[in-house]
Amino acid sequence: MTDNVPLIFDAQDNRIKELPVGNNLDLTGSGIVNADSMAVNGSLTVNSITINSQSLSAVAFSNNYEDLDNTPTGFTGDYNDLTNKPTIPGIIKNLSDVSGDDPVDGDALVYDALEGLYRPRSIINQTDLDALTLGSLDNVITVGNVTDRFLKFTAGAWRPSKVQYAEVQNTPTDISDFTDTTGLLFSGDYTDLSNTPSIPSVLTDLGITDGADGQVLTTDGLGNFAFQDAGDQIGNFTLSASTIDTDDSSQILITPALRLSSDLTVDNDVNVNGVVTASSFVSSGDGDPEFASLTDITLSAATRVTISSSPLKLATFTTIERDALDSEFGDMIYNSDIAKIQGYVADSGSGTAGWVDLH
Repeated sequence: MTDNVPLIFDAQDNRIKELPVGNNLDLTGSGIVNADSMAVNGSLTVNSITINSQSLSAVAFSNNYEDLDNTPTGFTGDYNDLTNKPTIPGIIKNLSDVSGDDPVDGDALVYDALEGLYRPRSIINQTDLDALTLGSLDNVITVGNVTDRFLKFTAGAWRPSKVQYAEVQNTPTDISDFTDTTGLLFSGDYTDLSNTPSIPSVLTDLGITDGADGQVLTTDGLGNFAFQDAGDQIGNFTLSASTIDTDDSSQILITPALRLSSDLTVDNDVNVNGVVTASSFVSSGDGDPEFASLTDITLSAATRVTISSSPLKLATFTTIERDALDSEFGDMIYNSDIAKIQGYVADSGSGTAGWVDLH
């Protein structure tokens, strides 16, 4: 098939000729029909195109989804607009593995292995936590001292034990192992401390008002201190002339050693718990002086014990009284039954210990 140029009538020349190149063919009121095909080198501008008796939709030209016919309705994004929605349980007993039994206060869900369901059951009688202690557990042994102890698993059970330093992991071995991020490591110098206390240097630093010259510091026993004139009484002591006493006549306790530069006269007894050291003992009182002891009295001297100006009188016993004594070798008595001085010796003449006459 060849391409032909259409013939037109040229009114100016009154002749029929081919359509010149560059001119348009005006078919106003007419049309082109029964054409097998149509090819254009430029643009084709028409008001509408009908294909097989069907007009082309606007979307064929706009390429816009909005120009499509019968488009599906889009999803709003609202769950309520969905169809075939699943049923979501609103309470526990609507779950498939939970029975529909209604619970009461204090019930807990307990699994029933036979039915494969959880059922509400009372656990008050099953587990009374108030009555349980650590020692109630099968693998906890709380015997012995449990104060300040930790539970440590030893020999198949939890037992109260102390944590040994060697058991602590990652312990520092030197002061340099510490990272002082907060300034807590102390240099050991008091001047490096913060918030140090104010140390008083005189009595007035303690809130006590100073007194006059010669006054003494007194207290009322309630924590209140004041300077007052000495007077006849200082605290619990009363001073009257040359007599020192207490206001309730209780004993006076002197803690350090006491030394007197003159004589000491005691009107009553002297009780000594330790040792009495003296150059001599002289009795000037009425009656016979006596050394008494609940056990033995020992006279000890580097050379000898001398009775210088009086006889030595021995204790007097009868023979029966003598034999009842717990005698030791060297004991001497006066036996009033035989009027003799006797001594207790290891050999009384028959090879046995006994009493012998000394004259």
